Amino acid sequence: EIFSDQYWDTQWADALAMPVSLDQARAAGDLGDLPLAVLAALTYPEGTGRDTERALQMELAALSTNNRYEEVDGAGHITLVTEPPYAQVVSDRILRVVESARTGEPLPASP
Repeated sequence: EIFSDQYWDTQWADALAMPVSLDQARAAGDLGDLPLAVLAALTYPEGTGRDTERALQMELAALSTNNRYEEVDGAGHITLVTEPPYAQVVSDRILRVVESARTGEPLPASP
């Protein structure tokens, strides 16, 4: 069950850890050419929220010169890992990042 007590406990723990996570992200700075794939599930309706979300995701991708930014059509934040077609996209991009890290080759373009 997606919305179990464990789910909500995890959401709460994630929220409590957010200040530390944000501090760590700010401290990371430039990632050089480390491979970085950013998959966006833009769940906001068209407008300011969506524009802000897209800008933040693209800013994240720009931390590396070896990056791929991709919007996953139809996916939501949670469905990226709970729905098989979207989870397959996530798995594929993770494998591409690992391969790029192992070989030193740039990330391939997304299909």
